[in-house]
Amino acid sequence: MANKKATCYILNVSHAMSLYPDNVFSKSLQTITCSIEDRVLAGRKTDLVSLILCGTPETKNSLADSTPGQYENISVMSPLAMPTVQLLKDLSNVTTAKESDRPADVLDALIVAIDTISTHCRHLKYTKRVVIFTDNKSAIDWLDLSDVSEMLKGADKKELELPDCSEVVKTNYEYWDKLISSCDGDIADLEEAYAQTQIIYAKEVAARPSYRGFLYIGSPYANTNFLPISINTYLRTKVISLPSAKKVSSLSEGPTKKVEQDTKFILDIENEGEQHMSEVEVEKHDIQKGYKFGKTILLISNEELGMSKLETKKEMSIIGFVPSKQVPRQYLFSNAVVLTSGIVRVEQSSNALAALAEALYETDRYALVRFVSNDGVQPKLGILLPELNEVCPILLYFDIPFDQDIRKYKLKTTVKPGDVDSESLDLMSDLIHSMDLDVIDEDFLAPETIFNPIAWRFKTAIKTRALNDNAPIPDLDKRFDDQYKLNPFIESKINDIEGKMLEHFNIRKVQEKGKKRTFGLINDSEPVSMDDILDTASSDSRKRPNMDTDTLPALIQNKVEVIGLTFPVEEYQAMLARTDDDEDIVEKANKLMHQVIITLLNRSFGNVNYKKAISCLVALRKTCAAEDDASRYNSIIQEVKSWCTLSTDSPRREIWNMLKENGLGIISNEECQDFWNETEEKVSETENNDDDERFDADNLDDLF
Repeated sequence: MANKKATCYILNVSHAMSLYPDNVFSKSLQTITCSIEDRVLAGRKTDLVSLILCGTPETKNSLADSTPGQYENISVMSPLAMPTVQLLKDLSNVTTAKESDRPADVLDALIVAIDTISTHCRHLKYTKRVVIFTDNKSAIDWLDLSDVSEMLKGADKKELELPDCSEVVKTNYEYWDKLISSCDGDIADLEEAYAQTQIIYAKEVAARPSYRGFLYIGSPYANTNFLPISINTYLRTKVISLPSAKKVSSLSEGPTKKVEQDTKFILDIENEGEQHMSEVEVEKHDIQKGYKFGKTILLISNEELGMSKLETKKEMSIIGFVPSKQVPRQYLFSNAVVLTSGIVRVEQSSNALAALAEALYETDRYALVRFVSNDGVQPKLGILLPELNEVCPILLYFDIPFDQDIRKYKLKTTVKPGDVDSESLDLMSDLIHSMDLDVIDEDFLAPETIFNPIAWRFKTAIKTRALNDNAPIPDLDKRFDDQYKLNPFIESKINDIEGKMLEHFNIRKVQEKGKKRTFGLINDSEPVSMDDILDTASSDSRKRPNMDTDTLPALIQNKVEVIGLTFPVEEYQAMLARTDDDEDIVEKANKLMHQVIITLLNRSFGNVNYKKAISCLVALRKTCAAEDDASRYNSIIQEVKSWCTLSTDSPRREIWNMLKENGLGIISNEECQDFWNETEEKVSETENNDDDERFDADNLDDLF
């Protein structure tokens, strides 16, 4: 059963509480608020809170109703119940009483708190606590001290040195000390109590087994001989998750309402003779799952999925042992789970687990495990690693990935391992040792002493917004600086090595260069079209020869060796105009232009490169016709034709229309003696009567 708690807070709100320096009453109020906020955020129904105000002008408690004239000026602000945000809002409005109001007896408030707890809890098992925030200057009637002590049981207290004070304060302290001596309680000053509420605690959870069963040495389903060990497993670590947001309606009047999800499945159906499609609602049981295979959707029914599902039985079986060095630390990607003895033969199971852990530790090996948490669940691959502590050896279980889950990257290195000099290794070794955390403190950044800053900030933001809708997101507490800032001691040691590394590895700061305009300067008098910008953006990014202009003489002077995608026509003409090379420069230029044309078409995003490809074909056709090289051009135009998709709705049809508009058909024997095809027709002379812009692919084949 869950650990039930009942806590009753008593706050003295008499006028005397406002007379202390350092705003003692506000700090007391803030201490109670911080304590209740954590309970509200946890939302546990078994953690109950009550708030009693002592010294209020009015009286509101059950004992005063049953015994008139007693327990006056004590108000139960909240009975024992699960704390809410409304309680926090009411608590923020609490103030001290006026000077004319009658003070109350704090001991009477304690009796009311005991009655509140005993009435609600009766004889049930609760962890009961009473927390009192009061001063010692107000007079208290201690005649009922012995009766109150009988109500409180236990023996533990915290001694405080009593400074020089008045007789009333001394008397009150002595009696409080006697009262605390009779119960399991402490006496603390306000600063210490407030500091306790600011401590970050890890969430306490009840220990419940995550798995009950047997650890088999040898699978019972595959072997006739096996050894079962009764075990229970408990989570040792678990990744914390932030509270989930709830969907509420901000349009509703008054308090926000929860938004309920309503799912509908709509199918669009075409209606004959109508342009608009009608929507038809489909039931969920009429929908089947489809799985994408390439560009095809495959329908697989639930029955077929059931046939392909692997049938498994609940088990945790050791299937082998591996050296610990063969299991990299990064493969342990799940929560840590502790194995303990189960309910069957507890003593024998404990001895078996301890012996297995001791053997794994001595042989420096891990146990490879096949884990199925329940019948029908997909199996997991895991390992058992030993851990020795002061009590006994234990086993920890971790999930590890299958081979298909591991991404094996081969990273290139600029230096071969054998080429690294000893001085470089020494510098890197010194750098690593300089950042050793054990030099600062053995407990520095220990997992038990650090907490999740994101979770802390998220919960603190919820607390502040609960009381103030316009409160800003809180800053990170200074206690998290060690996780975000470099320790000054380590920083000083790193600075000593920094200069040596800069000098040895010749590290220099690279000056940032100004951003270059990719598309050139834009002049208002010479507007640039979007087509020109897209043409430039899609051009080749390789290094070109340095040119002050794109004129033909400048290109010739630079002795162009290749034809790129930025200025293909200009570089093609510059290569043809060269006279300083003995090789057939025309043959070379035509081959390079052929490659450029195909590259422009393949790299074109939509029709971005079509215009440039047409200009290249115009220049190539002219050269091939003049140089009696019609066969080359005709083969290129045939390749362009096969690249085009001639269906009506194909976006590549546009390039074919551009070929017709520019008269880029095949070179016939009338234009060139080196003819490739008997036909003398041009592409531009086809489809003159095609009014509906439809294209006959058969007629096109006849042209070639």
